[in-house]
Amino acid sequence: MVDVPHPPRPRPADPGADVRGVMLFERLGRLVVRRYRWFLGAWVLLKTQLDQMEGMVRSLTDILWTGSSRVRSWRGGDVRLVYYSVLAAVVLWGIIALRLAQPIVLLQIGANVAGVVFIITSLHLLYINTRLLPPALRPPMWGRAALVFMAAFYGFFSFLSVSSLL
Repeated sequence: MVDVPHPPRPRPADPGADVRGVMLFERLGRLVVRRYRWFLGAWVLLKTQLDQMEGMVRSLTDILWTGSSRVRSWRGGDVRLVYYSVLAAVVLWGIIALRLAQPIVLLQIGANVAGVVFIITSLHLLYINTRLLPPALRPPMWGRAALVFMAAFYGFFSFLSVSSLL
């Protein structure tokens, strides 16, 4: 390997620095990080948490809505009430859970619960696709096999997780 000397890179704060091409983005990135580091960290964590929360609540609402005629008939069939009820329950549980354990323990529990949710979701989707869809719209056999494989895959890791606790 040949060592080729490179010209020194101008610091982002240098007046008259060449900011053409990629240097523009490097300079802008350093400026933003220097001035707004705390805000960017908080924004990334908040956005990630909101996306995770919304995805979980939406999935639970979809499972309840498609899996139970009693839930669909509750309050005149308005799915918003189911969604906001599930959201309130999840937020309340989150507030309680933060008082019960350290955040790393909650993260481990959440990861293991997500595996169980994948098992339930894949089997639920298999049921919905093979029972409620008209025969012309039902997935092919390989799609059904993939859902069973997904349930078995996450079931294996959930089993390992639970067995390690016993």
